[in-house]
Amino acid sequence: MIVVLPLIKLRPFSMYITGFLMIVCTMLLALSYLFRKKFKKGWIVLHRITAFIMLHGCIGIKSLNNYNHAIKAIEIHNVDYSHLDDGDYTGEADAGYILAKVIEHIKDNNIQSITILEHRNEKGKAAETIIDSIVEQQRIKVDAVSSATNSSKVIMKAVENALNEKIVRSE
Repeated sequence: MIVVLPLIKLRPFSMYITGFLMIVCTMLLALSYLFRKKFKKGWIVLHRITAFIMLHGCIGIKSLNNYNHAIKAIEIHNVDYSHLDDGDYTGEADAGYILAKVIEHIKDNNIQSITILEHRNEKGKAAETIIDSIVEQQRIKVDAVSSATNSSKVIMKAVENALNEKIVRSE
């Protein structure tokens, strides 16, 4: 806890509650085992409940770790869409906690519009404005929306995937 103290404002409050519960469960696990003769048969119930909570916490931490790796692995590339036929192109990107599905309308070798079909996000609703920048600048790799960087990356990747999917099919 002392090590992460400088990061206290960067983490959601629920993360601290989870950490506190993990510490309490660890203490209860140890105490239930040490005083098992005093608790008699009740110690095993307490021991199993706290072990279950600890396991659930570890699974949650693993899931968060997988999400962080998925976000770091996203690389955005600009796609040459000048040879694409006019039409609608659908794509999606999924990073675990964040998912984006988009449909792009290409006309006269330009991105005319992008519609977000689905955007599952944590706090990244603001990232949906990134589609305006993509259409305006006519390129996929644009500056991420501040405070919604991860959602911005996932939306840009969905746009890229839509165009790449069509390129693969048309060749």
